[in-house]
Amino acid sequence: MIKKNLIFICILSFIFVSCQKEIDWQQPGGSGGTGGGGGTGGGTTGTRLVKTVGKEGTDSVVTVYKYDANNRLINIKITGKSQGIDVGNEERIYRNSAGIIISKTQINSQLSASGLDSAVTKIYSSASPARYTARVSTISFFGFGVTDSTVLIYDGSGRVSEELTYQNTSLIGTGYTLSMKIKYTYTGNNITKTSTYTPGVGGGPDDLQTSITYTFDAKTAALTLDNEAFAIGHGDWISENNPTKIDINSPTTPAANRTVNNTYTYNSNNRPATAVSTMNPGAVVTNLTYYYQ
Repeated sequence: MIKKNLIFICILSFIFVSCQKEIDWQQPGGSGGTGGGGGTGGGTTGTRLVKTVGKEGTDSVVTVYKYDANNRLINIKITGKSQGIDVGNEERIYRNSAGIIISKTQINSQLSASGLDSAVTKIYSSASPARYTARVSTISFFGFGVTDSTVLIYDGSGRVSEELTYQNTSLIGTGYTLSMKIKYTYTGNNITKTSTYTPGVGGGPDDLQTSITYTFDAKTAALTLDNEAFAIGHGDWISENNPTKIDINSPTTPAANRTVNNTYTYNSNNRPATAVSTMNPGAVVTNLTYYYQ
């Protein structure tokens, strides 16, 4: 019975983490522009990103971004398939009357396949200093649950330098334990490296699981958020330029290593109009088109 319970915890945790820790390899990359509302129209000119379309062989992925009347992001919806896999996902962002993010609801096929309608993340912030401090998510079924609590650590300049993630599994009942650390390295206004660690065994040094290194162009990113990027779990969206190369390295799983090269064309506002993204090994090519209002 103990063995079965441990297997169940692993499955539950995998579903939870895979739904919460997405990586945008192509990184649509600032909000910007004026006016409110959302919509799936737009063209390749403009400054506010409203849609991206990625085509990969016979597969395609469409991402739609919606905003409130004050031009603040409130919804991200992805539909389509990539390499034959359904990547459908929706993130609904909720704000209070002051515009501060207070929660996020995520709906996707992984959750649905597990019998769950959605995952809700509560976002916490402080008034002085004014900043987002943590996000907490809980998934439960069959009477068991996993709570994922991520604390945001800031450096002296007010940028998020680290995320500490703690998990609490009701089946074990040992309370919160540190499960992951993500450290961010900045160059100028871009995150040029993220390093993900798990705690070392027996209090030893942390174990590096994955490092992602970014190289950027000098043009304006299609989408840039301030520290709200970390509040909603998309830290790479804080960068102000576009990644031309992304190196993913896993010391523990070398077979997972990847390199992504992005080549862009730009619109009259110096934002991406199109991109060709090539991931190796495998030479997987994705053609991206950006739409703005």
